[in-house]
Amino acid sequence: MTLATQGLEATRTRLAEIAGEANVLTGEQAASYAALREPPVAVVFPADENQVAEIARLANAERIPLILWGGGTKQGIEPVQPRDGIVLNTSRLSATLELDAANLTVTVGSGRVVDDLQNELATVKLFLPLDPVDSARSTIGGMLATNSSGPNRLLYRTARDWVLGLRVVTPFGEAVRAGGKTVKDVAGYDLKKLYMGSWGTLGAITAATFRLLPLPETQATVVMSFPMLSNACTTVSALLGSFMRPSTAELISSGLLPAATEQGFHLQAGEYLLAISVEGAAEAVERQKAELQELGKKNGAKELFTLEGADEAQLWQERKALSTGTSADGPTMVVKGSVLLKRVFDFTSGLVGLQGVKSTFASHAGNGIVYGLISAEPGQEEKLVSAAEQLQRLAAGCGGFALIQHAPRSIVGKLKLWPPRTDYGIMREIKAQLDPNNVWNPARIPGGSL
Repeated sequence: MTLATQGLEATRTRLAEIAGEANVLTGEQAASYAALREPPVAVVFPADENQVAEIARLANAERIPLILWGGGTKQGIEPVQPRDGIVLNTSRLSATLELDAANLTVTVGSGRVVDDLQNELATVKLFLPLDPVDSARSTIGGMLATNSSGPNRLLYRTARDWVLGLRVVTPFGEAVRAGGKTVKDVAGYDLKKLYMGSWGTLGAITAATFRLLPLPETQATVVMSFPMLSNACTTVSALLGSFMRPSTAELISSGLLPAATEQGFHLQAGEYLLAISVEGAAEAVERQKAELQELGKKNGAKELFTLEGADEAQLWQERKALSTGTSADGPTMVVKGSVLLKRVFDFTSGLVGLQGVKSTFASHAGNGIVYGLISAEPGQEEKLVSAAEQLQRLAAGCGGFALIQHAPRSIVGKLKLWPPRTDYGIMREIKAQLDPNNVWNPARIPGGSL
């Protein structure tokens, strides 16, 4: 959708009237929000839900695309939305609206950065059991809109299990509430789940209410190194079949973590690290640490390490900072695979065995989620197309799918960005009812562009 110049100044003026002139960026000031070399009409920073609703009504009336922007961590994931519309940045919607420590709930604006919220909750010895890998920048609204999760989803599952209520502004500019402060508030259709994972195509989340948990008494991470991928995957299977309740089980191939970290674990090229975290009462954590050590030895771990305190925190910080393809020397592609747990070994072994490219991966191994980083030599982007096709066929054979999240612009048009599904028609019907003018993030129409 390309916009004519006529009328754009009037639109920018109206945005300034809504949010204040200092809260609207245009031209060079908005350059950091450009995508595919397309600058936005304007970037607007609303201060409250009423301003979001006015902006929504303006965009709908003038048929101008509206792109939601929290921390910007998912803006580059395919299909990328061209910035020839209005970017609505939620960073000013960042207040803690209510923290009810006695009832273990918090209500917070959608623009709040996840780590900032966690730091506040820690002062009252509580935490939100959600840990997206980009939590240092990811906002509450962005995390929910993309249904993002991280390593601890093995124990705590996903956002849908912790959200009690949402406030949302619809494409028609109506402010609605879905859910509330208690589980009993969910009666009839559970609309809040409609917006989680909608990628900003159905409206703007302006606030969310979460269930919380007390901070665990203690925690630790046992790291195992394996020369063979099969041994690492067998260990994960044994772990999931045991009475242990780890919060994470991350399987990482060599070549992804910082060189100093891999050297500290004596990791060689072609080997694998399995990092398993446990948390809770001190006695239970001590018991599980010992059980994990025995499990690793039984399944052929080359070396075992137990991390706590600053060393443990550093490892997980480095895990979160793993490359998304921007620092590789040649053309690079990031693939997210979601497969059956019993087929994680088949998918990861196929990924690292791709011919003509270099492949590494980091996996939420206990959930069947695998992020593959595949790179080719400069000028050999076509090899990535073949690799993508192979991985998508492999994922389908493993009971799941593979999504291309990042790829060089020169080959994006040759890639299948959406997995085969039978419910795209239903999704499109919902989109047509809630956003009939296809204004909100129009590049992300389920199944591909109309």
